[in-house]
Amino acid sequence: MPLKVEGSERLRLTRQELWRRLNDPQILGACIPGCEGLERTADGSYRTAITVVVGAVKGTYRGSVEYRDIEEPERCTIVVSARGEQGSIAGQGALSLVEADGCTDVSYAGEFRLAGRVAGMGNRVAPAVSRRIIVDTLRNLEGSS
Repeated sequence: MPLKVEGSERLRLTRQELWRRLNDPQILGACIPGCEGLERTADGSYRTAITVVVGAVKGTYRGSVEYRDIEEPERCTIVVSARGEQGSIAGQGALSLVEADGCTDVSYAGEFRLAGRVAGMGNRVAPAVSRRIIVDTLRNLEGSS
């Protein structure tokens, strides 16, 4: 059964500026906790490695991040697929950006699956960990330039 994550945050950035930061691999890679960077591939997706702690399991996952269903600068779907020694993570989430009073309201909703040891150890806490990574990434984007 897929795990779900959803929420919203208000960032003190215009929607256009937030969109720019979300699409700059250097900025985004530096803002994702545990990310070793994002490298654009020939097909337009990004290759990455991210170290994640889910419950008692810590692992580095190597895989891809792809933006789909893009409606600049309003929304997109982010698709993630990664594997590591502890298992695999795959999922997708819709991201919506609405400008309000010089700020941007960011809504996200998605689902993901864990497989391997990470699933056995972390299914209970994975949604909270995912939400924390998303919120930290958004807050880091807000403070970046």
